[in-house]
Amino acid sequence: MYLFTMLIWEEVYYWEARVLKDQKIVKKRFGLPYLLILLFVTLAFPMMAHAESDSLVIEKVTIGDQEATLQQHTKDGSVFIARNSDRTINNGYKIVAKANTDTVIRAIDFKGEELEVVNENGNVTITKQENSCPVTGAAVCHIYVTSGEQTKEYKLVISGQSIWDRITETYIADVTTGEVNYLNDDTVIRGNESTVESYKDITVNSSVKQVVLSRFSGRRKSTTYSLDNMQWLAKSGNYVRINSSEISDFKQFESSADYQDIFFSSELTLDKGLNIIEVYSTDRKIAASDKSVDSIPEGLSAYGDITAYDCAVYLVYTEGEKQEKTTTSNDTSLKYLEATQLGSESVLMTQYGTKQEDGNWKIIVPETMPLNKIILGIVPNSSDASYEINNMEIIKGETFGMYTAVDISTVQKIPVKVTAQDNTTVQNYEFEIVRADGSCELSDIKLENCTLKSYPSSEECSFSADENMYLLQLPAEGNASLGVKQISDNASYTINGNNAQNTELNISDYLTKITVTAQDGLNTKNYYFIYQEANGNIPLIQKPDDEKVNKAKSMLGDWYARSDSDRKNMMKNAYWAVFESAATNVDMNGGYVFNPEKDSYSQATTWSRAILQMVILGYNPYDVGESHLNLVEGLLKLKNDDGLFGGFANNEWALMALKVCGEEIPNGLLEYEKTNGFHNSYSVDIRGWALAAAKGVMPDDDVLEGVLDLKDAQGSNGLWGNNYTNGCVVSGIVGAGVNLDYFAVEGKSILDIMDEKTSITGSEDGFCKDMIIALGDVINGSNIWQRYTLTDEKWDKLIAVAENVLTDDNTTLNNALNKAKECTYRTGKGNIYYALYDEVAKIKSDYKVDIAFDAPDDMVVPQLGIHYVEYATENNVNNPSHGWHRTFALQVPGKTVSGNQNKFGLICQVPDKEIDYSTYTYSYMKQLGVPKFKQDTYLEKIYAVLLVENNAVIQGDDVNTRIANSEVFSYGPIKVDRTSPSLAIGTDTNNLQTEEIINLKCANDLEKLVVKATDGKKGSGIYNVLYSTDGEKWTTIYDAVNDDQIDVDNAQGKFEKDLEIPVKNCEKVQVKVIDIAGLETVTTVNLVWNPIFAEEPVNTVDVNTEQDLAWTLRLNGAELTGLKNNNEVVDPDNYIMDSENGTLTLKASYLNTLGLGNYTFTLSFTRDNEPIEETLTVAITIEDQVKKVIDQINAIGTVDLSKKDEVNNARIAYDALTETQRKLISEDILKKLTDAEALISKLEEENNSQQSTTQKQDSTTIKTSNNLIVNVSKISTNSVTLKWNKISDATGYKIYGYQAKTKKFVLIKNVNANSTSFKVKSIKNAKLLSGKIYYFKVYAYKKNKGNDVVLQKQSIKTATAPDKVKIQKVSSVTSSKIMITWNKVKRSAGYELWMKTGKTGKYKIVKTIKGASKLSYKVTGLKKGKTYYFKVRAYKSVDDKKVYGKTSKVKQVKLK
Repeated sequence: MYLFTMLIWEEVYYWEARVLKDQKIVKKRFGLPYLLILLFVTLAFPMMAHAESDSLVIEKVTIGDQEATLQQHTKDGSVFIARNSDRTINNGYKIVAKANTDTVIRAIDFKGEELEVVNENGNVTITKQENSCPVTGAAVCHIYVTSGEQTKEYKLVISGQSIWDRITETYIADVTTGEVNYLNDDTVIRGNESTVESYKDITVNSSVKQVVLSRFSGRRKSTTYSLDNMQWLAKSGNYVRINSSEISDFKQFESSADYQDIFFSSELTLDKGLNIIEVYSTDRKIAASDKSVDSIPEGLSAYGDITAYDCAVYLVYTEGEKQEKTTTSNDTSLKYLEATQLGSESVLMTQYGTKQEDGNWKIIVPETMPLNKIILGIVPNSSDASYEINNMEIIKGETFGMYTAVDISTVQKIPVKVTAQDNTTVQNYEFEIVRADGSCELSDIKLENCTLKSYPSSEECSFSADENMYLLQLPAEGNASLGVKQISDNASYTINGNNAQNTELNISDYLTKITVTAQDGLNTKNYYFIYQEANGNIPLIQKPDDEKVNKAKSMLGDWYARSDSDRKNMMKNAYWAVFESAATNVDMNGGYVFNPEKDSYSQATTWSRAILQMVILGYNPYDVGESHLNLVEGLLKLKNDDGLFGGFANNEWALMALKVCGEEIPNGLLEYEKTNGFHNSYSVDIRGWALAAAKGVMPDDDVLEGVLDLKDAQGSNGLWGNNYTNGCVVSGIVGAGVNLDYFAVEGKSILDIMDEKTSITGSEDGFCKDMIIALGDVINGSNIWQRYTLTDEKWDKLIAVAENVLTDDNTTLNNALNKAKECTYRTGKGNIYYALYDEVAKIKSDYKVDIAFDAPDDMVVPQLGIHYVEYATENNVNNPSHGWHRTFALQVPGKTVSGNQNKFGLICQVPDKEIDYSTYTYSYMKQLGVPKFKQDTYLEKIYAVLLVENNAVIQGDDVNTRIANSEVFSYGPIKVDRTSPSLAIGTDTNNLQTEEIINLKCANDLEKLVVKATDGKKGSGIYNVLYSTDGEKWTTIYDAVNDDQIDVDNAQGKFEKDLEIPVKNCEKVQVKVIDIAGLETVTTVNLVWNPIFAEEPVNTVDVNTEQDLAWTLRLNGAELTGLKNNNEVVDPDNYIMDSENGTLTLKASYLNTLGLGNYTFTLSFTRDNEPIEETLTVAITIEDQVKKVIDQINAIGTVDLSKKDEVNNARIAYDALTETQRKLISEDILKKLTDAEALISKLEEENNSQQSTTQKQDSTTIKTSNNLIVNVSKISTNSVTLKWNKISDATGYKIYGYQAKTKKFVLIKNVNANSTSFKVKSIKNAKLLSGKIYYFKVYAYKKNKGNDVVLQKQSIKTATAPDKVKIQKVSSVTSSKIMITWNKVKRSAGYELWMKTGKTGKYKIVKTIKGASKLSYKVTGLKKGKTYYFKVRAYKSVDDKKVYGKTSKVKQVKLK
């Protein structure tokens, strides 16, 4: 039949091929009956037709004895999923498939075990036999089908029951950028009940390249006796692989350092398309023995086979190209080190401390150990690094993950070698065994004028080191003090963080905390002494006063001002809306809430919140709705052997729920909250919930210690994080009964700080749920969930009320009452209490809130966030997006029903407000689809309509009869932009280029580039155009915010903008355009300039030196091809062109042949073998500089004050000579100069002494009333600003600068009498260079009879600032050393390195480095865990002063 079908299709193809030649023939032979036969045959045998195109077609999968639901993946036809939640994988499975008869088939399971395969005439069965070892969750079966030389792989995901025992949740996170960003909650796999599948099919953004998995374990280390109690070690048995069937590709997860219940996989790189990530954990018996016992050897060992596997599968689809991380890690550092006492039947497994110092590690153990063996846990920072202990004699037993047992009785150090991922880099460690006292007790105290009492009983007592919390009653009058009398040997202590022997007690401080630190530096113990007033009042333990209650009510103003419909609608934020309303005493009668029967329960938090909602509303959590759902039973099924309910906040919520039901609370759960929940390192939110939950079921001193610990977590701004975190913390503080004023900052209450810096608004229903609840708790003086704790008082009260309302004919109430009375032990009998409560509520209506579980069926008024939600994919941008999205849709916030793609309602777009409702049936609306926008779109407004259904799935005949039941509503604007703007750049409008990197050849007179920025006609429009010449500082040349024609928040911007940017002397410029949606494009323009002189060329040559003459060039990729002297070609043997360093050197031998005189040299160039039209010329003078100086000295002649300038110029000229040149000047000539200088000084002294004597003034001498004083007011890299005082009677001032070329002072500027400063940028045409010394003179003069008569003159020597330093690298050498490296700054004298510790630290000079060429420095003496900030600046020395350049950009590094 299949062959017949193919022949028919072949015939059709033949006819279609003839259509162009003879259309009539086709019509004649291609009739309707033939088509019907063809259609029937094709539809009747679809699988057979499919089998021909695919080498294997899976038809059926049976797990255990039940058929599984089978589907083929829509994005990868080689992947199939078989699902059956009633059977586990270890029940075995059978695959039935079709294949060609000659096909060779091989199948393996996730463990690499071969499966039984039978192929009989194309009928294939693949069988996995039942296994006694439990395998739960989801795993992959890999099937290889070979036909001839072709092999194709198929993957079958087997998803069975998922009741995990060892693992509670598996998470997936994006780590592409180096940060851990968890994907949304829908991607979490929770294998803690059979109805939850252990595979997830997800699609990620194309930007996601690398992911990691994290798993939460229900196994925790406990300080008990060893041998069989080693389940926590099994946590190391977690493995993951991606896109592979090789068992060797499974990589082990890292374990946990501090025995939290989270651990991570290594990074997994995604391929383009569908990725298969498999993960499993194992369970096996592990023993830790101090000696050989029967079949159990000494140390760590496994005995017996693996007893269970917990498996999960992620199918991750991405359209992004694969992007491997190209760098291979050479990291050999350690992430952490653990040391635990190897126990025995009588020795506890105590955890010992470790610490890192100077790049190595120390293990701190007691001076005398009960057994000289420890369990050592080692984890490198890089998950791809490996380690080995280089002393086989001390290793006892096997290694499990990170753990190895070692004997330390005969060693002081443990040698460990860590090999990096590159298999080349190796680091050898020596873990030093430090035997130190770990005791940290406060043995005795000394008190003055105060009374010690126990907490919380407030009874007078004596001090004992066993208790760490006391009351101190202070006197009504007089001073009191507390001091330390004795602590553990070799320990140290602080009082309130200070090194003091005692402290004065002030009631306003609430308490004193004494912290004792053991000799090992690791173990600490806090002792709290809480102040009590003389009248018995304890200021720390206070409910919020009236002022705080009123403040909380004021902050809730918008919450209380909601409309009546908003208050009644508590479905929009399931469960939380009820908590918020109850916490703030809002009347919930007449409202409607989420129906717990419709929830999909996947973790303890969901069960717990449903329980709390039902109890708050007055309903029985043991018997919910028509299905009689037992919420408490569902929660208790999640409890593991340790009494825990999962990771993150599952335990805290479970504790709250157990309290309101009166269920037994496991000791393991209470211990978890004390050691983990109160001090949670992952989330301060959880700490707040834990404290609120624990109050009443844990000792008050334990709870109070957890609250006091929040003080250390409080930020300098008085807050703990965002609105949600602050709300959770305040709920915990109020729930624990602690005075909020203890957390006041600088006299400002925590509520005032929250009101000032935060808001009650949030993302759920417009309000921050945790803030609302917290403020409600403040008003009521207790936590909302605490108020519903089931206590004996509530039992007694309910029984009394029941007896009061009981009538003889009410047998149901009587039976419930009798059962309640029989409960002498009430813990765990919450079902009996709430059964009685139900019966009483039937008589007393106020016992239940009049509430509806689901919304009313009337026509709804659509409300955003309630009936429909925005579903937007944000652009991945660093800029403001102004409400624009990458994709956008409007959807109904319903829940997917298991096994059906239906939602609770639909939304669709309509053309206008006037529509015929009768045509908008469920079927029609589903056909139209939700309003979805995936292309660049801007719509001011759209219209839409809803079909709201809250009670049931729409199916059957209802799909064609149910019609829209909402008003037509408008929504807008719709703003979608997924296209980045573009840039076109060139030297003019006719020469524009659009490449990401542009190389432009530029003439040296080019000053500007032309830029055309564009953003498509449907996008958001141009927001900013900027440019940068250094890649750090950006200059904005267009800003839409300042464009009067543009509204960036509500409309589109301009789609084209023509601009210009200055590029004079730039080597590279980056141009950035950002559109209003935040998308940006950056173009780099490399400016290829014609060659120029990098520095002003030296233009004088002294015949006495016989030195080469060197010019520095910036070749810019060109080559020197010729050199002429006065139009005569210079022989290449007479010069050297160093192209690499850009120097052209005229040899001294050549210069000596030229003789004295002026010469003009012309330099010619080529680029890419093409001549460059522009040439460079430089005129030089060959002179006898020594003779000029001698002549200058001899020309001084008779010395008087009028010769001062000549003498100064002669000195400057002499100082400018080299040592070699100076030796050519005789001592007699030099003596003439020094004698002249001495005589000038003497004459000036005599002249100054005569200033007070009245002299006759003539046309050359004028007396002034004050002296001219010149200084430097501002310095930059290319300018010096001179400033002077005003001279009376001065007509103006002349500024002179020393010109190196002429060896003379030349006039720079003549300014008027009102000027007292001048900014020098150049001397004649020579611009000032950075980091160079300059000489200036200022003359104050007066016009007298047509002459400029000098009144005063003053010289000054200074320098321009060196260029800004750029730190090139800050690297951690060890845990206490850092190497800083920076760039060289020309003409600088040295550098200053500055450092500060932490954000609030102050910068101090670490080192002054002399010399411009030393470009690095190693900073030592630093501390692990600290963050350090560094900056560098260059300096130029001017005599005994320094001129500084700008400080570099700050770099920071945290030592690990």
